[in-house]
Amino acid sequence: MNTRNPKDFLGFIKFVDDQYIHDFFNLGSLWLSNYRCFIGNKHTSEEDLINDEFEGKLYKLQTDMPAFFTCFTLIEKNSFDEHGILKDNISSALIDSEKCMNKNRNFVYIPKENMKLLIDNRLNNMRALIMPEKINKINESPNYVDIFTKFINYPKNYKHYMERKEQKLFTEFCNKSNNHKAIKKIEKIEKIGWDMFCTKPDRFEVQNELRIGIVFPFKEEDSQITNQNGIPISFNTITFATKKFSQSSLKNLNIIDLQNLNKENLNKEKKNEEGFKK
Repeated sequence: MNTRNPKDFLGFIKFVDDQYIHDFFNLGSLWLSNYRCFIGNKHTSEEDLINDEFEGKLYKLQTDMPAFFTCFTLIEKNSFDEHGILKDNISSALIDSEKCMNKNRNFVYIPKENMKLLIDNRLNNMRALIMPEKINKINESPNYVDIFTKFINYPKNYKHYMERKEQKLFTEFCNKSNNHKAIKKIEKIEKIGWDMFCTKPDRFEVQNELRIGIVFPFKEEDSQITNQNGIPISFNTITFATKKFSQSSLKNLNIIDLQNLNKENLNKEKKNEEGFKK
């Protein structure tokens, strides 16, 4: 669906419950939901783009690790039709998915520069502390884990892709003796978890999803973390979302409107920088 060329990025949208929506304008923390909130089953409808029976799995393997994340939909130039309106397959899919959850949430728009600020100036300089009281019996565990920011990969032949991925994991990791330092082992397990949570069947591709999250490199059974609905990541407040839209307005979302919002956002930032220099 997309080439993910940063030059073509406009921004991101996120559907948010009303009581939290204004928190996204001056963002001082992110709530990461437990991945179990997104697990579906074999009877999940095609319109439901939230619940996924393969969440946290490859084709046969399952992470069995605590994981928490939040999601955003990337809007780019090729997300619009020849009239400059958000393509109907995108807006319809997102709205239908909301209906599957019996929700009619509004959404916020985040210019690409603001998302870049969050990732580059906040999250890339942070690691998540593993709280000792949340862990029962972890051996060789680090005190911190990385916060990942990754676009979802949507392979066309999901089963074949996952089978090859699993074989590679068994060859490179599972069947080898662990003679490396414990921290290297942990980093590898962590990155396997990222890959498992950032690969989805191509029916979800219309979401064009960016995920921000944490995967803890130990088994859920060894930790109390798995019982949490989510965890917050706190940081110094930044300007993030710039406008709230009603769900129904998604059908008429115009590329010109978003480009103007981006320009207004850049002009505001320039004025703030000039004022700071004075």
